[in-house]
Amino acid sequence: MNQDFARTEDKGHILVCLSSSPSNIRVVKTAAKMAEAFQCEWTALYVETSGSAQMPAEDRKRLMDSGRLAEKLGARIATVYGEDVPIHIAEYARIGGISKIVIGRTNSRRFFEMREKPMAERLIALMPDMDFYIIPDTQPKYRKKTRFRGEKFRFSVKDVVKTFLVLAMATVLGLVFFELGLGESTAIMLYILGVLLISVWTSARIYGALASCLSVLLFNFVFTEPRYTLRAYDARYPVTFTIMLLASFMTSSLAMRLMKQAKLAAREAYRTGILLETSQKLQQAESREEILYRTGIQIRKLLDRTVLLYPASGDAELGPGQLFAGDGESAAGGLDAEDRDMDRWQSEKELQAAGWVRVNGKQAGQGTKMFPDAECLYMAVRGEHRVHAVAGIVMEGKPALEPFEKNLLLAVLDSAGLILEKQQLNEEKRQAQLQVEQESLRANLLRSISHDLRTPLTSISGNAGILMEKESLLDEDRKHQMYTSIYEDAIWLNELVENLLSVTRIENGTMELKKEPELLEEVIREAVHHLDRKAGLHQVEVELPDDLLMALMDARLIGQVLINIINNAVKYTQEGSRIVISARRVQNRVLVEIADDGPGVPDEAKDKLFDMFYTVGKAGGDGRRGLGLGLALCKSIIHAHGGQIGVRDNVPKGSVFYFTLQLAEVKMYE
Repeated sequence: MNQDFARTEDKGHILVCLSSSPSNIRVVKTAAKMAEAFQCEWTALYVETSGSAQMPAEDRKRLMDSGRLAEKLGARIATVYGEDVPIHIAEYARIGGISKIVIGRTNSRRFFEMREKPMAERLIALMPDMDFYIIPDTQPKYRKKTRFRGEKFRFSVKDVVKTFLVLAMATVLGLVFFELGLGESTAIMLYILGVLLISVWTSARIYGALASCLSVLLFNFVFTEPRYTLRAYDARYPVTFTIMLLASFMTSSLAMRLMKQAKLAAREAYRTGILLETSQKLQQAESREEILYRTGIQIRKLLDRTVLLYPASGDAELGPGQLFAGDGESAAGGLDAEDRDMDRWQSEKELQAAGWVRVNGKQAGQGTKMFPDAECLYMAVRGEHRVHAVAGIVMEGKPALEPFEKNLLLAVLDSAGLILEKQQLNEEKRQAQLQVEQESLRANLLRSISHDLRTPLTSISGNAGILMEKESLLDEDRKHQMYTSIYEDAIWLNELVENLLSVTRIENGTMELKKEPELLEEVIREAVHHLDRKAGLHQVEVELPDDLLMALMDARLIGQVLINIINNAVKYTQEGSRIVISARRVQNRVLVEIADDGPGVPDEAKDKLFDMFYTVGKAGGDGRRGLGLGLALCKSIIHAHGGQIGVRDNVPKGSVFYFTLQLAEVKMYE
């Protein structure tokens, strides 16, 4: 029931009570004008009792007209279930944060209602602090059509047999106890118990009433003097018969009332179960398409009718419809234009009705004032700010939705709308966060490039200028030193550009991996041949216990990973350090390790080492290699291969960089 409550605003919340009274239309219009004047939300509440199902057709039509008018004027429709209408209205008002209640005073009074207080007076007594607006009934006085407690009697042989069988058993047991000297009171209690059982076991109140009369007659016939006649000589017997009859009637009435309340409780439990199941399934959905699919499945399961769902995005037209057939099979991916029925359901008239619902957020189609000749009833799946989809319920050959079904449907659609709204807000938040990250990445990139490229560019331009102007004054060693510096700076800039392009392609998903089984030894040997020139000042070794070890990879990219990690070890270790590249099989993966005996990586830097633009100090640096793209590129490449990359301490000193690849095995055939 809590899902039906409208959000309480500071300006208040108006509650109007729906009924089958002819004046209820006027009450609804008054509440709508008040909501507009106070600029607040309002809810139209209907309390469904056990007798609502047997409501006369004329009263039901007036009730439905009032509900449709309230919805058209902007009210949220809510339904609660119970027998005592004022108590349930008061409970809803307290829980829902209602500040004002609009209720009509009817001119219709049944005979058995004459001694009861009017509902308005009972509500005022229950909520003395609430603001009430009582609209008098200006209609001529009338009397509602009544039936026997709102029931339509249906003869049942099974219920008749139950009635006579229980009364016979009560009579037999009464005779046994009477002969044992337990007296007439025991027989009276047995008959009252029998009436209670008959009221519970039969399908209509009339059987309980019949059992009450028959039990009095049987008691008079079997147990009173003279026995086995309907005459009674004792003056006390008429009083006994009267009390017994009243007790039997009251027992029967209470039993039937409890049964009806149990049915209402079962309906409410079913409704709660459906909403809970729907909420759980929608919460588990990960995409907009999955949310709509599960919504269609739940509506089909709830109504056992064919359902159409049209997604709506932004201000664009409705997307292609999705069909959920009432026979339990769904057709996804759009409507089949070759099917005759499908053509009718997506005809121009039907699409116009669905489009109108998308724009206005209200119901249209069969049973409504807008497009009443349509084949479907169209309802909006809406959130707080917009319509996310339109649901079409195929009504052909089936009766209109009952109030209970319609309220369940509205609750399911509201749940779906809120989930879609939440999913859209999360997506917008994610896009905004991604945009912020991209802006931050762009700013960091520009900052890092402007800072870290200044040194090599200045060196290249300075050395080139000196060579151009004073080449004749320089000896060969000095010239060779300047040529080498220009060459190294140019190589570094080229590697930087390659890393930037590779990172961009991987992050944008535009780089295609060409993974094939490759011999790891060949890839490692090729990478070692393309190391930095300073690698010659270190001991670079390759240790492969298995020369035929193969992994699934893009050899060019994995080679770049190896080059970047090894060059990183060359840069941050002292001259003459030992760098060992090894690989081995670990279950269905290949573990590649690059170990060095340098100063190692600080613990606080290990988690950030593979982040873009992160560098550790300036050890061994010349001021130009601090951009922090190499290891970030390695991380992107390894993750694109489905592997893991990391760093740990080497024993006794140094660091071990490692990454994993998928193992590839080549079967040998003779």
